[in-house]
Amino acid sequence: MRNLKKVTDERDAVRAKTEYRDKPEDYAAIFSYRKGKKRIPLKQDAQIARKFRKIEGEPRFWDYDDEEVEGAKEGAEIEEEEEDQREDDDLEAVALL
Repeated sequence: MRNLKKVTDERDAVRAKTEYRDKPEDYAAIFSYRKGKKRIPLKQDAQIARKFRKIEGEPRFWDYDDEEVEGAKEGAEIEEEEEDQREDDDLEAVALL
């Protein structure tokens, strides 16, 4: 399993570098993080690959932290509740007509 993750991360990091080869400014902006006022480039293949897969919408199960998964679930639940509320509001508006 560890070897699969390593090989996949290496491959996806290469894909990211290849895709942004002609756009070094974009690569530097996307594959970096902010520390104070400085931008620090991501150096590890796993970090680059994780970010690239997130952009591409193709995350692997090992890309998620437990907190991110819980946050995503909570966000989806909130969005669903908001959508239900909008539908209820729409039905009430139609009933008033």
